[in-house]
Amino acid sequence: MYRLSISVCCALFFLGIASRGLAQGPRWLETHSWKGNGTRQTEVFQVYGERWTIRHNHDGDGVLTVDLYDGAGNRQGKPVLLKQPGPGAASLEGRGAHCLVITGPQGSWDVRIAQYLTPAEEWFLTQQLRKGLPPLKKKALWIGTGGSEEHQFTVKTAPWRIRWTNLGYGRLTLSVRDNATWTPELFSTSTETGVAESWGHHPGTFTVRLEAVPTDWQVEVFGE
Repeated sequence: MYRLSISVCCALFFLGIASRGLAQGPRWLETHSWKGNGTRQTEVFQVYGERWTIRHNHDGDGVLTVDLYDGAGNRQGKPVLLKQPGPGAASLEGRGAHCLVITGPQGSWDVRIAQYLTPAEEWFLTQQLRKGLPPLKKKALWIGTGGSEEHQFTVKTAPWRIRWTNLGYGRLTLSVRDNATWTPELFSTSTETGVAESWGHHPGTFTVRLEAVPTDWQVEVFGE
């Protein structure tokens, strides 16, 4: 019985990908999506295709903007500036790690990433998505019913995630600020019912403010 070495197996695998690629070629594939309102920061995601797009839509009054950052937190521009409700798309080039800051108007928005991938690039993306995001531990939890509250929390590493849940039928509004700079909100959003979340990409001490009119709510912070 013959056994193939790992290097030979890999060579045969990529040869198979190449042969399939000659037949089917690259294709557009939606790889990430987010829905919400207000301002959110996405997780860092990986772009494997040289060409990719930010597809977007919103149904409210005002301007929808999307700011693009690289994996190190450097701002790369504002590819989306949509003044009218409805769909649109921004075409981009360049592989690598990216993050979006989405700022929406009144009403809701959805933002999706589509990448133009060869079979080999699609395989690498699939493997990365299967790994999932790194596990995070719960660092803080607040629970309440109605009212206005303000809490501080500190995270020593990044990334971290904040998740808020509206457990009733009233309105929950939440915002988070960086205590070091007191710049405009890192996140600000409102939700009628259900779960929403946003990501932070630098450590520090932050203040979360919330108003619940009237509804039961829960806010959680997760970090390494």
